[in-house]
Amino acid sequence: MPEHPYAVVGGGPAGGAAARALAAAGVDVVLLTAEDRPPYDRTVLSTDVLLDPDVAVPEVWPPGAEWRARIDVRTRTPVAGLDPDTRVLTTAAGEQVSFEAVLLAPGAEPRRLRVAGSDGPGVHHLRDTGDALSISHALGRVHRLVVVGGGVLGLEVAAAAAMRGVDVEVVEARPRVLGRGVPAPIAAWIVALHEQHGVRVRTGAAPDAVQRSPDGAVRGVRLIDGTVLPADAVVVGIGIEPREHLALAAGLACDDGILVDASGRTSHAAVFAAGDAVRMRRTGESHGIRLESFSAAGRQGEVAAHTMLGRDDTFADVPWWWSDQYDATLHSTGVATPDAREVLVGTPEAPLVLSMAGERLVAACGVGHGPGIARPVRAAGRVIAARGRVDVRELRTSGGDPASLTAAFRAAARASV
Repeated sequence: MPEHPYAVVGGGPAGGAAARALAAAGVDVVLLTAEDRPPYDRTVLSTDVLLDPDVAVPEVWPPGAEWRARIDVRTRTPVAGLDPDTRVLTTAAGEQVSFEAVLLAPGAEPRRLRVAGSDGPGVHHLRDTGDALSISHALGRVHRLVVVGGGVLGLEVAAAAAMRGVDVEVVEARPRVLGRGVPAPIAAWIVALHEQHGVRVRTGAAPDAVQRSPDGAVRGVRLIDGTVLPADAVVVGIGIEPREHLALAAGLACDDGILVDASGRTSHAAVFAAGDAVRMRRTGESHGIRLESFSAAGRQGEVAAHTMLGRDDTFADVPWWWSDQYDATLHSTGVATPDAREVLVGTPEAPLVLSMAGERLVAACGVGHGPGIARPVRAAGRVIAARGRVDVRELRTSGGDPASLTAAFRAAARASV
């Protein structure tokens, strides 16, 4: 008989949500994580922790919850092997953990910068608390920082560094920052915000080498055109790669991510998966999609746990994510198709871009100072979930302020039911 009816590999948002759902259902679960703490709120790593290394990183599980006693959390326990047929996990220390069903939630690995001088002290990647603390302490002693990568993570790091008085330059190889999933007008608004805070944003440029002094300290970043950017430290944010090696070695189907259906099932009946490591194929989809966000990972973990328990549940959520930079917040919902038509609404202070497939709304992305832009974006998400339609001309003539847009989206959502 298995030692544990249910096992979870990984302590990120997907693993944490899955373990919680299993324990709350009254079953025992063992959670194995390579990190030194139980599942925690990773959204603070690129913001609060970078601003203050002494800030507390909250756990994702409420303290004092009775169901926590059903979770056997084993920290500093990386998993090195999985045999799905015998239903045994093997830790890096050689311990074997048997199970009836297992959820894989290993997350993703930061993509590394592969240029001369990029290995060694002073070049940072951000994925866990250790990384965040290392960067935060560095920001307290360096004067010049180069951020390689103009995605969400890189720009959040740039914002935190600038707020701490560091001279910052962002280098992005593509023609513009936020090229994945963020419309150009929103990206331009974000760039202007960074420039107002003294950050220099350089696009169409890629590093050729990290230059170091004789003692090994970072002294600059040389670009492929020969330009040298002075730097005391470098933070790399050029994307992530799913940690699928455990699943591949176990013979599970993978394709740039562990392949799962909308209920979290893998190609083996005893193995489920969720989070940044998975590529989810919903009914009718051929390639599927990877959703790299805290909210999606948590919901996927919950869905997979329900499936493990024999309940009917599927991930049908409209994807949603946010980013805090300075006093501004960017919110995005839905998935824009390549042929979607972009429509700019809102105001110069709080622009909102809608992605339209004909008259049907498929995605919305907005930015503004303070949390106000969240309301119309979340309301737009309800229209997307209902596969609803919106009247773009009416939205453009409604004044464009967040309150008016929220009311219009709510009306459209009601009309779509």
